[in-house]
Amino acid sequence: MVSVIIPNYNRSQYLKQALQSVMDQTYSNWEALVIDDGSTDDSKTIVNEFAITDSRIVWLERKNKLKGASVCRNIGINNAKGTYVVFLDSDDLLAPHCLQQRTQFMKTNPDLDFSVFKMQFFVEAIGDDDRLWNLKTNENELQRFLNLDSVWQTTGPIWKTQALKKIGGFNPELECWQDIDIHLKALSSNLNYQLCYSLPVDCYYRKNSTGSISQVHTNSLSKLESKRKLYYWLNERFDSSDFNIKQIPLHILISAINGHQKRFYKQFYGQVISLFSKQDQKRVRQMARINFYRLNKLQRFERRFSELKNSLIKHSSIGKFKINDA
Repeated sequence: MVSVIIPNYNRSQYLKQALQSVMDQTYSNWEALVIDDGSTDDSKTIVNEFAITDSRIVWLERKNKLKGASVCRNIGINNAKGTYVVFLDSDDLLAPHCLQQRTQFMKTNPDLDFSVFKMQFFVEAIGDDDRLWNLKTNENELQRFLNLDSVWQTTGPIWKTQALKKIGGFNPELECWQDIDIHLKALSSNLNYQLCYSLPVDCYYRKNSTGSISQVHTNSLSKLESKRKLYYWLNERFDSSDFNIKQIPLHILISAINGHQKRFYKQFYGQVISLFSKQDQKRVRQMARINFYRLNKLQRFERRFSELKNSLIKHSSIGKFKINDA
């Protein structure tokens, strides 16, 4: 059996399509676990409508305090009955031959812990974007993930359930970069895997959808803290003489600058800046000066505007203003 694990948060406008793509599989020995992250839309109604006619579709709800896609996927792993697991985001789609192709390959190659298949983009309908998620290169896949070059997306692999449990599943404390985290754990744990890029595309990634569990406010302080946490873990796990992890702290610094997180930037800058060349250090400082100066200037303008407004008008009643007599 294959357990298709679908984290969901307020994706009712896409969830029906995702579930229908599972229903349309040529391979029938599957279960679909929809793990909800506290939706307030009609997601549950949609899933229940499917479940009434097909008991292979199951609705689960996150009960623990921690939330997010990683938490939901871990709930799915812990409740999975299948020998294999495929993750499907609630706005993405599986091709009808997906599970058939993947299970056949895994059964033919029983020593594999996971295998990875091609994924194609789409916007509204399959075929309106012919780009693939990523291409195979001669570079080491682990190093590519360390370079933040996501070699495959979360739906790309089929996993042995026991292999996912062996590496501890997803880090529930990460609010972003969950896919990078799980794949780096898999690759650095020496799991056996194979890229099946000679086989047909079997899943589809929706571009520009709204309501992602993990892609909201990507430069917020909480997201920056998650990224820093992952960097600390990588720094302990990987020898800098074997792998280059500089792209990750550089990305974090730039995210802090873009998000106007000055205090975080100054602290993290002091911790990692020695990793970079003098030229790159200078470029980072120049970016910070430009963005933080622009923010400070805007804040000064806003304060001055408020001072001028308050010198001219005063409240006479709620919602009404009049010119000061003085």
